[in-house]
Amino acid sequence: KPYLLQGDPLMIPPAIILTGPPGTGKTATAEAVAWEWGVPFIEILNVRSVWHGESEKNALRVWSAMQSLYPCVLFWDEFDQEEAPRGSFQGDSGVSSRLRQMRFKFTSDPRNCGRFLVIYATNRPDLIDPADRRPERATVRMPLIMPDWEERQKIFQVIPARENFETDPDVEDFKYINEFLRKKHGESVSGAAIVSLSKLAYRFSRVNRHARVTKEDYCL
Repeated sequence: KPYLLQGDPLMIPPAIILTGPPGTGKTATAEAVAWEWGVPFIEILNVRSVWHGESEKNALRVWSAMQSLYPCVLFWDEFDQEEAPRGSFQGDSGVSSRLRQMRFKFTSDPRNCGRFLVIYATNRPDLIDPADRRPERATVRMPLIMPDWEERQKIFQVIPARENFETDPDVEDFKYINEFLRKKHGESVSGAAIVSLSKLAYRFSRVNRHARVTKEDYCL
């Protein structure tokens, strides 16, 4: 049973930072954690407003709503772009500083510890405020790298079933396609690129009037 559901605050880290290139599955990883635990998955979107005071009001509304959704996983994508770094020209009348202060106050509140898991995702961890990287703020940092040959193989294999299309028998193991990509692009093929390539192959199969997706549709 997940410790989040047991209410043990010492077993839940204050926050996790997922880092890695685009398309390496940071969002999917966060969603998988919530699904595995059977708790709500909450993704924070932009709370900023052009109107004075509305950004802070929106943030307060979000944090207040979170208290009625415990236990849950709170996900913040592109976290490095959420707030202007301290020491830089913000040009927002101090909105970034106030939003950061509100977030620190909420996530550091002992009454909230162990009741939710915060997961930040970023392609640029170097742009995150140092206060977010200190102990007891984001003590766990997980790098997600590009998938290796076997991982790409598995991603290729699950896409047709997930997207509800069939492939010819000669492409079902995807070994030839996988090897072709490695020779052409090395190890820099992300999971998102595989999903995009698979969907493009399906579109070509429809245009070419193929009953199933073929090697030709994968443009090989």
